[in-house]
Amino acid sequence: MVSPDNGVTWINLGALTEWKLMVEKIIKERVFDNAKMEPKIKIGEVILSCNLQELALDKMQTIDGFANYSTVDGTEQTVTGEAHGVGWVVGEPFKLKNSNGDGTENGSVVMKENGTALVDGTDYEVYIHNGETFILPLTAQTGAITGDYTYTPLERKEQIFSDINKFMALNQFKFVNEDEDGKEFGIEFYRGYNRAGVEMTFQPDEWEENMSCAIEIKAFPTSDNKLYRLFDEQDV
Repeated sequence: MVSPDNGVTWINLGALTEWKLMVEKIIKERVFDNAKMEPKIKIGEVILSCNLQELALDKMQTIDGFANYSTVDGTEQTVTGEAHGVGWVVGEPFKLKNSNGDGTENGSVVMKENGTALVDGTDYEVYIHNGETFILPLTAQTGAITGDYTYTPLERKEQIFSDINKFMALNQFKFVNEDEDGKEFGIEFYRGYNRAGVEMTFQPDEWEENMSCAIEIKAFPTSDNKLYRLFDEQDV
């Protein structure tokens, strides 16, 4: 996972393979003619490498901040009579089946019971969560629930790279393994950046393997000199 806002929100990077943590230690020993000082140790660098198995340009942009990222809208679509079962429960939200590609609220949302329009703000409310449009029931309804709305999917995502110097993106990273009991073993970098270049092997259409991309996250010290932490709930 990666957080661009110091742990307030987290973005799931999806499946990872070949995790490897490398910690370089710098050890100093001062030797006199008649004595030897106790050794001192300092971390040189900390790097976690892995392969991303679920590539997404927006997530790569968050990790690197290297390109200029943008999206291009497709053609607006109109949905009429989308079925959502019979009746609904007040206070239990449900999601519309399609959402705007840019994460904004769907347009012209009209919910109906047995073909009769309900009142937005009285019978239900429309809201956005994680870029998807949800309906929150406010009054009890027992008939067939349908929805009309418009949405605009994305046509494509783009990263445009330029021959310029840029500051690298610094993010908070967390890599976690969860066992069958929900217990976690993980590594958290308080700040870090991706030092890896880009190498992608494009697969044939009929190939079952995903196209993957390697990343190497290097820990960067915080203002109070913290680099990373290991945490283990499994060995307790």
